[in-house]
Amino acid sequence: MKKIIFLSLLFFGITMNGYSQVGIGAGLGIYDGFTSALVNAEIPLSDSFSISPSVEHSLAKYSDAFLFNLDAQYNFGDKDALNFYPLAGVVVVTDFKRDATLFDVGGGLNYAISDNIKLLGEAKYLITEEKIGHSRGGTYTIQFGVLFNL
Repeated sequence: MKKIIFLSLLFFGITMNGYSQVGIGAGLGIYDGFTSALVNAEIPLSDSFSISPSVEHSLAKYSDAFLFNLDAQYNFGDKDALNFYPLAGVVVVTDFKRDATLFDVGGGLNYAISDNIKLLGEAKYLITEEKIGHSRGGTYTIQFGVLFNL
């Protein structure tokens, strides 16, 4: 429980730096069919490099879980229009009975529809030896959302 509180405070503390974007979204697990709701942020560290923390509540057939994710992104493209980025990161998953640390790799795309709003889409592969639903060894996810400038 202390990890969850710490990670939540870290997430919201980091996002309040004035250059960040905060977003909401939804996700779908390809293999197990779980759905999720998420809150995420994008924090630029340079013109090309940013970090993206997120907190996700996953609603699976077998259990509910919270995912605390921290991804590194390398941005290609125009930040004022269409932007593609590969990503890699670490994910802490908890269902309040046990915790697991996973790694993810993937890519994303965002499109600025105005100066303050971006549409977001990401595809990720969660790498693990832990069992997630029926899968062992990893699972795929797709996430969609909207980012807002702070």
